[in-house]
Amino acid sequence: MSRTSPLMASLKPAAVPLMDAGKALARSGELLIDFTSTIDQYGGGMSSAGASMRNSGDYVAQAAASMRQVNLFFCFDKLYD
Repeated sequence: MSRTSPLMASLKPAAVPLMDAGKALARSGELLIDFTSTIDQYGGGMSSAGASMRNSGDYVAQAAASMRQVNLFFCFDKLYD
């Protein structure tokens, strides 16, 4: 087993695509909720799934915003057999 020098990586470059993904997921949930209202099925399982999608998209976007604010670096050691 040999070790190489540690690899340092920042999470900031991944924050913008992750923010976009969170916004898209939240918007998809909103569209599903709107669709269930259109077909007079508001309050059913599809509406609940839309609300869950919207909430999870908000959580993903919030995590991305935290990644942009905090300048964290992760150190990975490469291990080879």
